[in-house]
Amino acid sequence: AVVSTQSTGLTAAVYCISVLPYAIYRIGDHFISVPDKSQSFFYTYFYELASSFYSFNTMSNFYIYSLTVTSFRDFLKSKTRTAADYIGSNKVGHSTSLTDKCEETRELKAVSA
Repeated sequence: AVVSTQSTGLTAAVYCISVLPYAIYRIGDHFISVPDKSQSFFYTYFYELASSFYSFNTMSNFYIYSLTVTSFRDFLKSKTRTAADYIGSNKVGHSTSLTDKCEETRELKAVSA
């Protein structure tokens, strides 16, 4: 599959944006000295914000590829249809609802009694 220049550029931009706060934290760590780090905005809130941006980078790839790569969208559609067909089909021996399961259990208890 060919990945477009647009998706490559978006992926690179999101990566840079998501890494920047942590890089600032690591650089600032060398210049900021406080007696109690647990009371410092920089060491508590900014650190949490910077760490959270890594998750943003990981999650964004799915959305970037979904929006920019046609073959990835086609793949997702195919897998979604397959899953929907499987879930929607009433396989022999498989109940589709909790009510059906309760009825089956009652029938088995009645037969064994």
